[in-house]
Amino acid sequence: MGDVEFILPSMSKAIVGSEEALHLLEQKQRVENSVLINDPALTLDTSKALLETILKTILKDRVANPNLSQDMGPLYKDVKANLVFNRDAKARGIFEKLIGAIVHNVPELRNEFGASSHGKDGHYVSPIEMPEAEMVAYLVDGVSGFLLRKNRLLANPEYSQRIYYMDHEEFNDYLDTSYDPIDLKINNSSPIPYSKILFDQEPEAYKESLLQFLNREEEEYEEQQTIEISTNPELTEIVPVADNQQDQAELFLKE
Repeated sequence: MGDVEFILPSMSKAIVGSEEALHLLEQKQRVENSVLINDPALTLDTSKALLETILKTILKDRVANPNLSQDMGPLYKDVKANLVFNRDAKARGIFEKLIGAIVHNVPELRNEFGASSHGKDGHYVSPIEMPEAEMVAYLVDGVSGFLLRKNRLLANPEYSQRIYYMDHEEFNDYLDTSYDPIDLKINNSSPIPYSKILFDQEPEAYKESLLQFLNREEEEYEEQQTIEISTNPELTEIVPVADNQQDQAELFLKE
């Protein structure tokens, strides 16, 4: 295995557009390198570290002043409370148990058999070989990629503590067509899009402008829907109007 390239596929897909998350990229690279050099104990260490980084990243994205000094179990509990794994309650419960088993057992494996676990006798031979270690790496990769993608997919700029530039291409295009790029006039560097400069240098201003843009889009959509209903007699007959939630419930039951 030592001379064959090893890549974590799920993480590679999930981190596209997150080039600024340097520590996360380093953690992924450490797992890949530990497998590449054929080191089972180090693979357990780096896999556990990557999974812990994922949990802390999600909490930092979603929670104001999260407690990141907790062990893996409490960290995962906080992630579950702030990230919906599936819209179906039964499926969500199964996924929470499945991921919870990995979150529980990977640290246990690392504590018992990892390179940074308690010192062993000088003649100690670990029972963990590369097939097992590689399986752990792939399990952590699958969970980490899933959690990152869910976190990005369900992000709401209004409530998120951290937003990502690549998640808002339509807004970025709007800014870049409204404002000229910034030419730093450094050697042969190309002008930088206005949206990227704003995101990097004034993140709060970027976020505020983004929220205004999204609210305006929502208002325009609602206005368009109102116009379509008012100009189409068939729609007004099909869609009864209720004055309050009680009337809406009654209309639903009648249907």
